[in-house]
Amino acid sequence: MSSKTINSGMKDMDIKYAIKQYPLIYIMSMVFTMFVTGAYSLPQQPGLKVSRDTFLVRQIKVLTDSAAYLFGMPKAGKENFARAQKLYDQALLISNGIHSPQSGLDVMLLKGQCYYFNTEIKPGDSCFSSALEGYKKLGDKHARGMALLTWAKFKHDYESAGYKERIRMFSEAQALFKQTGDRLNEIYAFKYIADVNLCYGKFDLAKQQLLQVVADYKKIHYPDLIYTYDLLAAISISRGETEQVLYYNMQMIKSMDDKRFAKKYYYFCYKIGDNYLNIGLPSLSTIYYKKALEAVPQFNDVYSLYLNYFLLDKVITSMILEHHGQAALAFLINYIKDAPDTDVANAFINKDFGICYQELHRYAEAETYYLKMIPNMDNGSLKFIIPFPIRFESYRIIADFYVLTKRFKFADKYLQVMSASKETGHIAPLDLSKFYLLKFKVDSAAGNYIRGIRYLHKYNQITDSLFSVTKSRQIAELQIKYNTAKKEQDIRLRDKDIALLKKQKRSSQLTLLGGVILSLILLGAGYNRYRYKQRSNLQLQKQQSEISIKNQSLEKLLSENEWLLREVHHRVKNNLQIIIGLLISQTVYLKDEVALDAVLQSQQRIQAMALIHQKLYRSPSISVIFMPEYINDLIDYLKDCFQIGNSVLFKIDVEDISLDVAKTISIGLILNELITNAVKYAFGNTAHGVITIEMFSLENGRITLLVADNGCGLPGDFDTDRSETFGMKLIRGLAGDLEAEYLFENKEGTACSIVFDNGSSTHTNEIPNV
Repeated sequence: MSSKTINSGMKDMDIKYAIKQYPLIYIMSMVFTMFVTGAYSLPQQPGLKVSRDTFLVRQIKVLTDSAAYLFGMPKAGKENFARAQKLYDQALLISNGIHSPQSGLDVMLLKGQCYYFNTEIKPGDSCFSSALEGYKKLGDKHARGMALLTWAKFKHDYESAGYKERIRMFSEAQALFKQTGDRLNEIYAFKYIADVNLCYGKFDLAKQQLLQVVADYKKIHYPDLIYTYDLLAAISISRGETEQVLYYNMQMIKSMDDKRFAKKYYYFCYKIGDNYLNIGLPSLSTIYYKKALEAVPQFNDVYSLYLNYFLLDKVITSMILEHHGQAALAFLINYIKDAPDTDVANAFINKDFGICYQELHRYAEAETYYLKMIPNMDNGSLKFIIPFPIRFESYRIIADFYVLTKRFKFADKYLQVMSASKETGHIAPLDLSKFYLLKFKVDSAAGNYIRGIRYLHKYNQITDSLFSVTKSRQIAELQIKYNTAKKEQDIRLRDKDIALLKKQKRSSQLTLLGGVILSLILLGAGYNRYRYKQRSNLQLQKQQSEISIKNQSLEKLLSENEWLLREVHHRVKNNLQIIIGLLISQTVYLKDEVALDAVLQSQQRIQAMALIHQKLYRSPSISVIFMPEYINDLIDYLKDCFQIGNSVLFKIDVEDISLDVAKTISIGLILNELITNAVKYAFGNTAHGVITIEMFSLENGRITLLVADNGCGLPGDFDTDRSETFGMKLIRGLAGDLEAEYLFENKEGTACSIVFDNGSSTHTNEIPNV
């Protein structure tokens, strides 16, 4: 290779980054390159024993490290990627000059990775393919396996290959590692096969494979099981197995004190926070998300920036779920004081400002930030950094915002983008159900009722399937317990028969010792007794068999009746939800405020009844409702309807009381009327109102329901017994159905107490006259 060739290649490179990153090594290697190629003549040094190839190999290392530094910078645009490719080309040029095929193939692999980072899939595949062919010619199976594993990982992460192609590549890499005796990488490749199955929703197969990975790692005493447990936890989350999630989470926590994983402390905290969020405890998830944010590494590269602002987004989202909008906004403003101006950071910052202002009902500011968020998320060069589910969620958030502000055409624009994506197969079922619910609302508002009902049906299918998976697992567990108990009963019967036979044998032996005559007499008596016991046992067994068959028939009939009742409640709930959906659609066309208010109140009353049927088909009991849970769910629904936020505080004190369906419907509708009236009329311009709800048992077995507010109170001339408003007439009628006593009082606001009997009555199975 001539000096002209090398020097012309060097002129095309922008080497200031290499000099900045590795100044001493770079200058030494460049000087020696010019010496060995004839660009400069240095006097021969007798003591110079370092070979020419050693220095050139070192220079290749400098060039490849400098290239990696270039495309890892926070603002690594197309220009930086082009410079990095030139550095790789120069490294290839040098490796060809020193006749080192291995070095050249290693550089080709790195160059392929650089192409993938710039989302140039075809050139990247070409580099990987060339490297694989080169390793094959060299006969280096292990290097070929590592190259194939690296390529397969990139195809998996960038989704540039289908299911069969990914499985094939990881399987080939696994086979090569097995041939070379590299057990660790053989297991590692098998773990990626399980990961592919997980991504394609093959949860049972993926779980089986990951458990095998754990067993194989333990056999070779490999301690790093954290990420395998993380994948197992992901499967359990998708299947709603909360206990399994917590178990795998605890296995990861055990490794937190290991110094080898100190750099991943932030990751463990993030996973713990996610688990708390998945089981509905945002207050605890906020604590662990903040710990993760404090511990995340602070490096000046794209991926580190993504981790920082991804975790910041987790903190803000969790605080918003607690309805701490003002605190979340203050935390956000304080954290981003020195934030870099990059698309990675701005994507999450704009999103977080949007959800904070939306929570605070500052909709104009929220929209401004949402509109800034979308171009950041759509930046093509960031697709390998920001996963598709996060971008999908961003579109859902802005669509939900426009639905909230009743601008359905704008919402439909972003929902259409979500529908057109080819990557929706990788969205979690719960997130997909939210998308279907938004489509139902938008289509209903546009008058596309049939299509809207289809999306509502898809939404119900997903939510119901999550419930069915849990129930099926519980039924299987009960079946196993029943079979075990039956086997134990059969064993006890056999033991009883064996003990009886042994006793009879001992009696016969004692009878023989008494003489022939006495033996015959005793033998005859024993025989007659044996025949009698045999007949008795046969009769008892026959009776037991008949009783068992009848019990099984009754259990089956009872089970079928229970499931039939659950299905009835399920269908009633779905029909009421459809009615609510139609009422929501109708409100779009109503201009009269009185009519609109009447429709909205009807929607709330129907939802109060729908909640009861939902509780019945999901709860172990199909005849009674647990009131603390029902009242809390009803209040959460009314808070969302009126968008109360933090303006009204609810103080709830409900004892562990269960009521039958008829009483629960009456109590639910009364609560709906009293809370609605308090929210709409009690507080006026008061900044903060308080609504108190109590339910407790009296010593005489009766139950008291109390609803009070600290508002302006009832007018002095207001007569509750003669008022002809629909709400008061409804409350009087429902109180009559309960055979209850009710009383309205002005006590620093309005207080209504209702006292009714919880004993059995002839009206238990009747629906109240509403």
